[in-house]
Parts: sequence; structure tokens; C-alpha cells
Amino acid sequence: MEKIIDLKKQRNKYILVIILLAIANLLIYNIFNRNGGYNMRGEYIEYSFIQALKSSLIMIFIGIPVASHLLSLVFSMIPYKGLDYKKKYFRTTLLVIIVIYSLLFVIQIISYSVIQRDSDFNSNVKQSDKLVEFKNEMISLKDSSVNYFEMAIAESKTSDDLFEISKKYSPKLNLYQHKIDSLSLKFHSKLNEYGLTQSDYESIIKEVKNEFSVLLEKYDEYKKSGLVILK
Repeated sequence: MEKIIDLKKQRNKYILVIILLAIANLLIYNIFNRNGGYNMRGEYIEYSFIQALKSSLIMIFIGIPVASHLLSLVFSMIPYKGLDYKKKYFRTTLLVIIVIYSLLFVIQIISYSVIQRDSDFNSNVKQSDKLVEFKNEMISLKDSSVNYFEMAIAESKTSDDLFEISKKYSPKLNLYQHKIDSLSLKFHSKLNEYGLTQSDYESIIKEVKNEFSVLLEKYDEYKKSGLVILK
């Protein structure tokens, strides 16, 4: 009877050690690596220290009963022979740790590669959508600028008061110029609003370069008409 009690104590001790190792692993991984999670919209949110701690505790409270039950089941299946139970439990504990960690490692690699690939794909899709959206806005601004240049040029042919015409169209032309001109603050605020970089802008400009040549032609025609863009 004494041996059975010792056996249970030994088993519980090893179970406790494994659970403590799992707790330490979760705490270290979640707190120091500050990993994150996905919200309901599929956006990745990086955990703060408190969120990481909460995540660790949740995993611990869920994992402890499950781990205890599974490990108890594993240990209870080991045949007991004389006084050799310490070695058997040590070997089994080591085997369980190796198997569990190997499985976790494989699962982590597979899940990470799948999630990361999906995340990268979604990120690339979102970035591509932003580029298209920004390019369309640039073209829209260009079209509006060309339209105002044409209206101002048309009015200059029927009126001698070029100053009033310039004064009338300058506010709009200035606004569009600031939004299109890469040296202006408004342009960069718009670029930041879309989450794009200067290299993104350069790639867009290459695509719309031919379309923007019309804007330069209209600007030259505007100046030749004696009109100016007032500041």
C-alpha cells in the first residue's frame, strides 16, 4: 500500500514539474516576445505587457486541467515493476516532454507559415488596394486641375481682366497643386494617410507619367495666356 502512495506522489510531482515548465514557457514567450493576436476584423494587434500576461494566464488556466488529465492518463498506463518506478517515471516524463515540445514545435512552424503567408498575402492585397486608390485619386486631382486650367484659358480669350481670372481660379489650382506636388506638406500628409512611402509614390508616378504630361501642357498654355497662379 505504501508503494502505491509513493507512486501517486511521484507521478503528481512529475506532472507538477511539467505544468510549471509549461507555465514558465508561456509566460516567457508571451511577455518577452510580446506576440499578438487577430481581432474580429482579421487585423493583427500586437499585445501590450498586460495583454500578453492575460493571454498567458488564459492559456495556463485552460491548459492545466487538460495537461493534468492527459499526463495522469499517460502515467497510469505505465506498468509498475518493483522499485524501478522512479526510473520509469523519469524516462516517461522526459519522453512526454520531448514528444509534446516536438509536436508544439511542428504545429507552431506549420501554423506560423500558414498564418504568416496569409497575413503577407492580405497585407500585399491591402497595400496594392491602397496604391490603386491613391493612384486613382492622383488621376482625379490631375483631371480636376486640367479642367480648371481649360476653363481659365477659355475665359482669358473672352476677357482682358487676366488678374481677376487668375484670382478666381488660383485657390483651386493651388489646392490641387499642393495635393499633387510631392514637395508639399499636404501631399505627404495624404501619403501618410494612405500608409504609403516615397518609393510607393515613385512607382505610382511611373504608371501615371504619361497622363500627367497633359497637366504640364495645360499649365504651359495657362502661362502663355498671361495667367498666373496667385499664392
